[in-house]
Order: sequence, then structure tokens, then C-alpha cells
Amino acid sequence: MSKKQAETKSTFEKANELARDVFLAQLGLAGKALEQGQEVAEKAQQSYKESTSKVQSLVEKRSEIFADLVKRGEKVQSDAQTKFDELAAKPKALVEEQVEAVKSSVEKLKERINSRKSENATAEA
Repeated sequence: MSKKQAETKSTFEKANELARDVFLAQLGLAGKALEQGQEVAEKAQQSYKESTSKVQSLVEKRSEIFADLVKRGEKVQSDAQTKFDELAAKPKALVEEQVEAVKSSVEKLKERINSRKSENATAEA
């Protein structure tokens, strides 16, 4: 083999070796990307599970809070109705008292008028 052929073969072997190393580097990069992708997918799945759990917990709390607010609303409505009924009864009671007072005054006035008529009839007789 000549020196030129040996150099060409050596250059070819070096190029071949370099090409193989580049191929292996790309393969290693693909493997690393796959591993990192799997790690990211696992973390995402774990985050999803945690988020789902938190959302479920919040939904349960929301239901409890809503039920408590409904109970509170019912109590407020009941208290307001009671107050309204009390306030509505007061004017009615006051009017009834005033009507009784006027009736009493009218009766007393009738008695006085009848009494004077009697006195006048007795005096004229």
C-alpha cells in the first residue's frame, strides 16, 4: 500500500469514526430528550393529580359554604319576617286603641247629652 493510499484510508477511517461519533451523539441526545420528556410527563401527571385533588376539595368546601349560606339566608328571612310582623302589628294595635278611646269618649258624650236632656226635661216640667 502506498503512502497516499494509507493517508486516504486513514482519513476515510477518521471521517467514518467521526460520523459514527456524531451518530452516537445524536442518539444520546435523542435518549436524553426522551428521558427528560418522560420526567416532564410524569411531573405533569403528578401535578394534574394534585390539582384534581385540590379542585375536588374546593368543590366540597364550596358545597359546604353554599349550604351554610342557604341556612343563614333562611334565618335572616325568618328574622326579617318576624320583625315585619311585629312592626305591622304595632300600628294596628295603636289604631285599635285609638278607636276604643274614641268609642269611649263618644259613649261619655252621649251620657252627658242624655243627662242634660233629662235635667232640662225635669226643669221644664
